[in-house]
Amino acid sequence: MPLCFRCSALTPEVLSNTYPRSADPENFEFYKHLDSLDELRQSAKTCDLCALILRALELNADCNHAKLTVKPSASSELYARPSSVFFLDPGQPLNLPNVDFDLSGHFNGRLSVYTTEDDPAARSRDVVGHEVPLDPESPATFATIRHWLSDCLSKHDNCRLRATDLTTEQVSEPPVDLPSRLIYVGDGTDSDPIRLVETGGQVGIYACLSHCWGKYQIITTTKASFRDRLETIPFEELSKTFQDAVTIVQRIGTTRYIWIDSLCIIQDDLEDWRRESLLMGGIYRKAQYTIAATGAEDGTVGCFIPRSPPELPPVTIPYTSPRYGNSPCKMTFTISTGSDYNLVDLAPLSRRGWTLQERILSRRTIHFTAEKVFFECQRRIICEDGQEDPHYFRVRQSLDLPQYDEPESTDSARNYGGEDWQIKWPIWWRWMKLVEEYSKRNLTKSMDKLIAVYGLAGELRRRTTDKYCAGMWMESLHFSLAWKAQFVGAFKRPETYRAPSWSWASVDGPTILSLSPFHSQRASSTAFEFYNDTDLGFEPSRAEVKMLVKHKTILYSERATSYTSSGEVKGRVLIDIHSKKAVGSGTLDFEPQNLPVQVECFLLYTVHSEWSGSVTYTHGVLLGEKVVGQQGMWRRLGAGELSTDIFGDVGEEQVSL
Repeated sequence: MPLCFRCSALTPEVLSNTYPRSADPENFEFYKHLDSLDELRQSAKTCDLCALILRALELNADCNHAKLTVKPSASSELYARPSSVFFLDPGQPLNLPNVDFDLSGHFNGRLSVYTTEDDPAARSRDVVGHEVPLDPESPATFATIRHWLSDCLSKHDNCRLRATDLTTEQVSEPPVDLPSRLIYVGDGTDSDPIRLVETGGQVGIYACLSHCWGKYQIITTTKASFRDRLETIPFEELSKTFQDAVTIVQRIGTTRYIWIDSLCIIQDDLEDWRRESLLMGGIYRKAQYTIAATGAEDGTVGCFIPRSPPELPPVTIPYTSPRYGNSPCKMTFTISTGSDYNLVDLAPLSRRGWTLQERILSRRTIHFTAEKVFFECQRRIICEDGQEDPHYFRVRQSLDLPQYDEPESTDSARNYGGEDWQIKWPIWWRWMKLVEEYSKRNLTKSMDKLIAVYGLAGELRRRTTDKYCAGMWMESLHFSLAWKAQFVGAFKRPETYRAPSWSWASVDGPTILSLSPFHSQRASSTAFEFYNDTDLGFEPSRAEVKMLVKHKTILYSERATSYTSSGEVKGRVLIDIHSKKAVGSGTLDFEPQNLPVQVECFLLYTVHSEWSGSVTYTHGVLLGEKVVGQQGMWRRLGAGELSTDIFGDVGEEQVSL
C-alpha cells in the first residue's frame, strides 16, 4: 500500500524540528501526525505505516490491560516524537533508535527505526537503529559483536584490568592468569578436538559462560571422566547451550578457550569444588568476555534462540532532505519488540542466584536473549538494534560496583568523621541493593546462599577495610541489621540451618532494606562486633554479633499498616506497652499463629528528614526474643521503624545475637 502524506513526510529532519532548543517546556512542538484515533484507523486501511502505528498502540493498550478507545469528548490527536533524548541543541544528532506515537497522553506506541550503514542519516548519527536479523547466528550479528568487543577493548579504560597501550585497531588485551582448567574449543575439525586443558599457572586470554543448569542433566567432569575430558569432548555430547558457546568463541576469534563451570570443576570432588568456587569471582572478572545464555532456562535451549518474524512487515520511507544535501535516503519502521529491560532483567538467567555475581563481576557480557543480542560492559549497554543506554538495565544500574561517584553523602561523612565514609557509604548501599536483588533469585542448593555471592563480597572487600561476616559488613550493621521481608509471610525457613538469625542469609524470600543510609545516625554509642565468625560460606555460620544498645519490650499487634498491590500485608502496627499508643510499624520474619505478641525492640539508628521547615525522626529497630538458657543472648525476630522515641532514659546494655 502507498503511504499517506503525513507518513511520507516523517523524516529525521521533521523529527529534529520537534525538539525544544532549551529546557523550557513551552517550546515542545511535536510532529502532529493525525487528528484522531478514528482518522488513524481509517488511514491504516490504505497506509502501511499507519497500520504499524495502530498496531503499536494496540499492543501498548494490551500491556496495560485496556482497550484502545478514547472517550468522544476527549482529544485523541496523534503526535510523533523521537524517544532518544529530551532536549536537542542545534546541530546535535538525533541518535534515533525509536519513534514514539503519542495519542494525546492516552496511549503510546513505539516503532523501531533503522537504516543502512551507508545512509546519510546513519553517517550523521541521526538514525542509529539497525535491522535485527531473524537468524541469531547470522554473519551480521557476529560482525556487530566483534565490533562491540573491539570498540570496548580499544577505548574503554575502565573495562580493563589495568592500563594498556592499545590502539583502536587492536582487539586484544594483555594476558591474565588463567583458571586452573579451561575448555579448548578447537577449530571445529576432528584433527583439533574440543577438550579440557590444565593450564598449569600459564597466562592467556579466555572467555566464560554464564548459564542455567536447569532440570535436565548436563555434561559434567567427574573423577571418573576427568582423563577422558583431557583427550576429547565430543561436540555432540555437549548440551545445546555448550555447543552454541563453543561456536561463539570460535566465531569471535579472540581466544580459543572458555571456562564452563560444570566441565572445569570436578563435580564429585568436594575439595576441588570448594577451591574453585572461592576463585569463581576472579575467574569471571578476568575473562575477556562472558557469554550469557540469558534467554535459556536450561541447556536444551541454547544461545541461538529462533526469532519470530514481525507480525507486520517493516515499512520503508524513501526521502530526500536538505539536511543531507538532498541525497537519496531511506528510513525503515518496524514494531518495537518490547522492553529491553524485560529481555535481560526478567529472563531465565536473571532468576538464578549464582548468575548475579557472574553478571556484575564480568567486565564484558554478551547477552543472547529470545529476541536480540546485547553487549554490556562497565561503560555502556548496547542492543543489536542500535539502542544504547547506560542506565537502561535495572540490575546494572542499581548494583554495578561504584566508582566513588555515588550520590553525595556529606551528612554521613560529617556524622562519622572523615572522607573515608564518602567512599564506604556507596559500597554498603550497593551491597544492600545487591541483597535485595539476590534474595529474589533461586538456588538449586539452599546451602549455596553465601558462597554464591562470595566473589562479590571479595570484590567489595578490596575497596574497604571493613569486616565481612555471614553476608553483613560490621561498620554498617547499625542499619543493615534492619533488613526485613517484603511483606508478611514472604520468608521461608530453610530446611537446614545455614546462618545466624541476624543475617539475611538465614531466610529465603524477597528481602528489603528500605531506609537510605545517607541521612542516618548510629543510635547513641551503639557498637557492634563479630565473634566466632567464618566468612567462606561452605559451612553454616555460627557467628555472633555483640552490641551495646538500648532496648525495650513492645507489642507487635495484629493490625496491618498497609498492603501491597496484590493484597499482602506489608507490616504490622507496633504498640507501646505502657501508653497503649501506636508508635511504629514492623514485620516479623515468621509470624506466630496468635497475635498480638510481645517482642524486644533494639534501637539501631535514627533517620532525620526535613520538609517545609519541620524535622521528623524515624528510628530503625530490630525485633527479637531471649534465647532460653543463654544469659544475654537474643534471637532476631524481625525489624521495623518507630515514629516515636520510646526509649527515653533507658540505659544501654551489652547483648549478643
